[in-house]
Amino acid sequence: MSDTEALFDVPRHWWHFRSCQTCGGWLKQNATHTYVVQRQGWVKIGSTRNVRRRLNELARPAWTQHLLSPDAMDWLEPLVTIAVLEEDVEHELHERFEAAHVLGEWFLPDASMRDWLATL
Repeated sequence: MSDTEALFDVPRHWWHFRSCQTCGGWLKQNATHTYVVQRQGWVKIGSTRNVRRRLNELARPAWTQHLLSPDAMDWLEPLVTIAVLEEDVEHELHERFEAAHVLGEWFLPDASMRDWLATL
C-alpha cells in the first residue's frame, strides 16, 4: 500500500489481488501443471490443464499472432521443453525470478534462474 493510499485509506481495486505483479496474468486459473520451455535463450514459465496441447501450440509458428513474446524471437527456432511440474506454481516462479522478467511470461535467465534451471 502506498503512503497516499494509507493516508486516505483508499482501497485497492479487486484486480490488484487477482493478477500476477510480474506477468499481469490471473492468479487463479485452476491449472494443474506448470511448464518451463525455452526458445533462443528466453524462458517461458506458464501453466495449463492440458500440457500436450499447450506445448503443441507454443511449438507452432502460426501462434505468434496469438501470444505475447519478445520482438526479436524467431518462432521458427525450436521450442525446448525444460520441465513440466505437476502443480500450478507459475506465479510463484514469476515472483521468484522477477529480476529476469522480459515480457508476459518470458524471462531472460539471470544467474539465479540459470542455477534453478540446472536443477530441473
